Amino acid sequence: MSLDTCITNVGEYYSSHYLDSTFAKDLKGLISRWHEEGSQSVPRKVISLTSRYFSAKAQALDFDQPEKRWQAGDIAGWHSHLLAALGYSEYSSFDLFDLDDAFGRKEKNTFNHIAAFLSAETLCSDGESDEVLHDKLEEQSHRFAHGVTEKLQVAVR
Repeated sequence: MSLDTCITNVGEYYSSHYLDSTFAKDLKGLISRWHEEGSQSVPRKVISLTSRYFSAKAQALDFDQPEKRWQAGDIAGWHSHLLAALGYSEYSSFDLFDLDDAFGRKEKNTFNHIAAFLSAETLCSDGESDEVLHDKLEEQSHRFAHGVTEKLQVAVR
């Protein structure tokens, strides 16, 4: 399964081949846990923001000048809801995502992937011995890309 269309792999932080072929497999354990958590899981909290997202977007588009769109009533509130759904208490911005695409399609796997990349539990482990998911994904991506490179070199020879 290829990586979701709403996620942009800027600078190929993870190799494209890894994201297309192995990424979803490496998330299975996390996604299973989220499934057990039901409506309290990060992806479900994010997907519940769909109507709030489109309301904020519609209000922002009422402003002809993009630099004034932040003045729309629901914009600041929407961002704080998104951050809370992802497990953060402080403000941040998300450019590594096309939210129009994600919320427009409203597909379960899309929100699993967004949550895997952005949620506090995958970026900030609770204990010193906990493995950070991004470290594992980066290691897998490099290992996978290196294996492909070696195979290509052998094939070229």
